[in-house]
Amino acid sequence: MRTSNPFGQFAEGLIHIAVTNRPPALGILPDTMVAAGETLVWNLLPFATDPDDAVEDLQCSLDDMLPAQATIDAAQLHLPAPDGVPAYVETLVVRATDSSGSSAADTLQIFVTNLPPTLALLPDTTLAKGDSLSWNLAPFAADPDDDIANLQWSISGTQQVRASIDDAGLLQLRTPVDTPAYLETIGVQITAPSGLFAAETLQISITNLPPTLEDLPGTSVAKNALLTLDLASFAVDPDDAVENLQWSIDGIQQTQ
Repeated sequence: MRTSNPFGQFAEGLIHIAVTNRPPALGILPDTMVAAGETLVWNLLPFATDPDDAVEDLQCSLDDMLPAQATIDAAQLHLPAPDGVPAYVETLVVRATDSSGSSAADTLQIFVTNLPPTLALLPDTTLAKGDSLSWNLAPFAADPDDDIANLQWSISGTQQVRASIDDAGLLQLRTPVDTPAYLETIGVQITAPSGLFAAETLQISITNLPPTLEDLPGTSVAKNALLTLDLASFAVDPDDAVENLQWSIDGIQQTQ
């Protein structure tokens, strides 16, 4: 720097100018949540400031071992949460860098949620022995984080009832033919791709109603004569053919 007077005399000196570029700042990033199978899209610019540059000129990036699916584009964070996984926490280090290379960073925690499926109370049912039943259990199932078509169905605890269930929740039952009335309990379970599950029990009452025999009319027969009387028409069995009934007599006195 030079200064001079009207006579041409001058003096020179140095002036030091310090050019400053203050670093950007990144506010505390609040924890956030995203459901499994969904994509989190989050604008990071509202959390960044820079006293010397426009916020729009900052470059946002992720540090450390970022998940392969997480990206930042124009300060927009994109995190597709994987589907079919249990709940977990993803920790990211977000960095904002200005044109000089100065930067600021903060940690962001993302809670990936996966709620378990639910199975509503299964109503008790009644079947006669030897009967069969097809029953769609899908309306009793729900999954807040997944399509119920992705649920796996299973049954357990069967005893005499023959039972099976397919991938769509269609339950097939067939009761035993030769059995007295009894109660059977079957376990039903649905499992999500994440391994979370819900279970309920189904009670099946197997009925076997007794046969009935109408009052037999009085009859007479001469001594030493043979009487033949068809009693089948007096018998009724709601669960079996009359032909399958076994007949017996008791209380015989003189008749043979």
